[in-house]
Amino acid sequence: MSIENRKKTGFLVMMLFGGSVILRFLLGDFYPRTINCYPDELLYMSLGESLWNHHNIQVFHVASYFKKVGYPLLLSPTFAIGDIQARGRAIALLNAVSISLGVFPLYGLAKRILSREKDILFCVVLYLISPSMTYSMTYMSENVSIFLSMLFLYLVYRVWEETSVVKKICPGILMILVMILCYVTKNVAMVFPVALVMAVLTDWLLKKERKQRIPALVSMAVVFVLAVWAGYTRFFPEGMMEKSGYVLFGFVFFVVLTLLGFCVIPVLLPGIGYEKLDEKAKKFYLLLVYIVLITAAVVACMIYTTEDYPSLTPRAHLRYVEFLFVPFVVLTWQLLEKEELTLSSKKTWTVFGVWAVGLLLVFRGFSGQTVDQTMLFYWQLIAREGRYFSLWSVKLLSLLMIVVFAVLLGMHNKNKKTFTRLLALGLILMSLGNGALSVYVQYKTHTHSSGETGEAEQLREFVQSNPTDNFLVLEPEQYCELIDTFLMDCENVRTGMEPGVTQIKETYQEPTDITYAIVCDGAYQVDDENTCVVTYPDLGYTLYAVKSKRILKP
Repeated sequence: MSIENRKKTGFLVMMLFGGSVILRFLLGDFYPRTINCYPDELLYMSLGESLWNHHNIQVFHVASYFKKVGYPLLLSPTFAIGDIQARGRAIALLNAVSISLGVFPLYGLAKRILSREKDILFCVVLYLISPSMTYSMTYMSENVSIFLSMLFLYLVYRVWEETSVVKKICPGILMILVMILCYVTKNVAMVFPVALVMAVLTDWLLKKERKQRIPALVSMAVVFVLAVWAGYTRFFPEGMMEKSGYVLFGFVFFVVLTLLGFCVIPVLLPGIGYEKLDEKAKKFYLLLVYIVLITAAVVACMIYTTEDYPSLTPRAHLRYVEFLFVPFVVLTWQLLEKEELTLSSKKTWTVFGVWAVGLLLVFRGFSGQTVDQTMLFYWQLIAREGRYFSLWSVKLLSLLMIVVFAVLLGMHNKNKKTFTRLLALGLILMSLGNGALSVYVQYKTHTHSSGETGEAEQLREFVQSNPTDNFLVLEPEQYCELIDTFLMDCENVRTGMEPGVTQIKETYQEPTDITYAIVCDGAYQVDDENTCVVTYPDLGYTLYAVKSKRILKP
């Protein structure tokens, strides 16, 4: 690419970055923002408040084990803003900027792998419309972790690209620092160093003669399985045998669903045409694949067995690997730039067939919060209330998608230009469709009326005007997001998260130093000796002045 073209492309990337920031900011600010996804968003917001106001790590003023402070550090300065709505705008802007920043390492990566300007710009645009706009409408750590993960991938490629050991030092040190920041932001980043070592080792083994590499690769697979098993038994010794089959199901489910979310072809094509990739691109492909596989093992062992067992429709959790989607597309487009490339029919249909069988066997739908399935929102169209799937509709749509992808794959060797255009159009439409649907769902499920917002502001004003009194919030199982958001930085407020104060009736203990109780209407029987101060009908809460040590009826 000429210097003039580089400048032009760089300018376009800057313009696209600016457009992404503006659009994401508007989407994140056009409705009353509250905490949407428990418990993660509650933790991030409360940690941000604690870091700014108290310089320690607490959740609702109680010491917390949660140490992932990467995103809370970004949020913390916004707690210098007293007005909640203004604070929401500040967070919307920070989210919009931080997640959009990932376009620059992606652009640097695409420049090193691709040669055609239009292909580089296509990947840049695809990144800016995927992941879903939903992330920057929330208080989720993906707003930071996606940028850091993209930066990590770019630095890894830079290290591999440099031929001189001296020139590897600077990007190598930065890569390690970014990897640490990724882990400080999100636990799942612990897979990065493992995947990196396995990718380098596998690349080295594949360069050996067939007789030498096959036993070594089989040994690596066995070690990987044993390591997963050892980790599972270490963390979950009780009921291990009962859940071992579910671990395998969860692993396959996550891999199959990831391929479905990534439209299958961008992941499979570089694997099928692996020998045609550049040397560094081969190693990079192995890194991406290992991140998916190890993340699948971690999710199956650490999340599915503890939170979803024995459900056959666990949460999708694609947000843990969604940042890999466009890097896979970059590698696919390197293959497509080699116009003479012809794929092996036997290998193509074998690999695709394994995925198709896996999809039909294990997939019967998924569940989870809005942010858990950002690349699968088109599936919500066949779900009742967006989360309950009928088996026949899932199988029918799965068969339809298998046929569509098979027809598209079959077109590759016959007409590469048509194949490339249709694939590009499909990826763009999928990303735009998922983005539009997720924004719609976010707006419909987490919007608050002006009446609710006004009452939350009144409640906050009352709490702040009585700083020497202690307030207790008693909520039902479904937390009131608006109350939590507006009372986040009120130090005299206690919630069910504090030891000894819980909304579970069987273990409820009466606090002794509460002056006011904010109780959800109809959820509890308040003791008759307590005096009602004011009701908030839109919020559905009543404020009681506590006249005795007992708040609830026995």
